[in-house]
Amino acid sequence: MPTEKRVTVTAIDEHIAIITDGIGPPQLQWPELRATGRGHIAVDDVERSDDWLQGLWRLNAAISATGQPLYGNLCYDDLQDDYLTRPPNPATRPKRDRLRAAIAGRTRLLEVGVNGGHSAYVALSANPNLSFYGVDICEHPYVRPAIELLKEQFPGRVSFSAGNSLRILPDLAKSAETFDAFHIDGAKHLYFKDILNCALLIDGDSGSLIVDDTQLRSVAWVWRTSIRYGLIRPDPENPPGPAGANDQSGSGILRALPQWKWRLMTRIHANFPPLVARARNRPGSK
Repeated sequence: MPTEKRVTVTAIDEHIAIITDGIGPPQLQWPELRATGRGHIAVDDVERSDDWLQGLWRLNAAISATGQPLYGNLCYDDLQDDYLTRPPNPATRPKRDRLRAAIAGRTRLLEVGVNGGHSAYVALSANPNLSFYGVDICEHPYVRPAIELLKEQFPGRVSFSAGNSLRILPDLAKSAETFDAFHIDGAKHLYFKDILNCALLIDGDSGSLIVDDTQLRSVAWVWRTSIRYGLIRPDPENPPGPAGANDQSGSGILRALPQWKWRLMTRIHANFPPLVARARNRPGSK
């Protein structure tokens, strides 16, 4: 049985509760909600439900069947060898909830850097109205089996393109594909270009954005620069982890760019690396 905890409701509609337990920042949940008293509800934690865990472990089994080690992701540590039937790492729970909050009410998520598909599983299981489009260079043999498993678990909701994001994202723009949520978790030294390219794929004026690994100096530079240019507006209701944490992500609103501004910014930064040392693209890093 799921474990209950008591929380205070700060906002609620028929689909989503924004809750706080008085310890961490407010988090979004998609649980069964039951009134237990004035200002409180009982929450069934999705990550402790049998159905959710069984789905996660089926994904893990597809990865394990390739015989390849699993690199770090939203649920497990880098090269963790006992992940097969383990619950997700509680230390990265804030990142998972940050992703859930970012895709709440959204309909189409684009992810750059799929790895083992754990972020996709978290998002798709949280929002039944969400479809997913993944982009990955498929350096790891388990990427494609993970995608196939996700397609079985979420029929009609999963699409995938194998290849370099610098080629695929412009091709998606030419095909008039649009999205209202984005998760950037691919090659760290390409983050800024990926964000710029995603700005051409927004459905409307803006979309929600999660940028992973903002604790890294190079990614922190990208985050700050994107904010300074007005590309990203940080989301105060979905804040990053505490300063000094080893595993952070940034959440914000990505703004659509007109073509002329996109061309100008692309030209300016074509050969201009981050002001900090270029981070090595460790395969599958979170």
